[in-house]
Amino acid sequence: MKYFVLSVVCLISAVQGGLLTNEQKQKIMQIHAECLKETGADEAITLQAQKGEYVDDPKLKKQIFCFNKKAGFQNEAGELQVDKIKANLMEMIKDSEKVDELIKQCNIKKENGEETAFAVTKCFHNLSPNKDLLA
Repeated sequence: MKYFVLSVVCLISAVQGGLLTNEQKQKIMQIHAECLKETGADEAITLQAQKGEYVDDPKLKKQIFCFNKKAGFQNEAGELQVDKIKANLMEMIKDSEKVDELIKQCNIKKENGEETAFAVTKCFHNLSPNKDLLA
């Protein structure tokens, strides 16, 4: 359940490495649960996305966008809030050059907030296992 914010800001590794506080994990789970109620997204599809298998599903896109808005990573217009994303990444990576490179590669703008959220999430998820970029 704590996946979406992590993937959006490439914090998947942080959770697996135990870098998030219990308070942060609880907040992530709370937002995810709120968005599930709002969007009606299928939990099975969200679990697939957690594994890197992104289904082109409108409710999944709504789920990710909802989460991003509540977490402050996108505004209501769907624009990425780069300063907020960077601040969160810096807490984990602590290397501004690597953070800037991640943001540069994943600063994707699509036709609407949901499509942007989906594309950015996939981008960060694809880059998160890259040890050279995150080490």
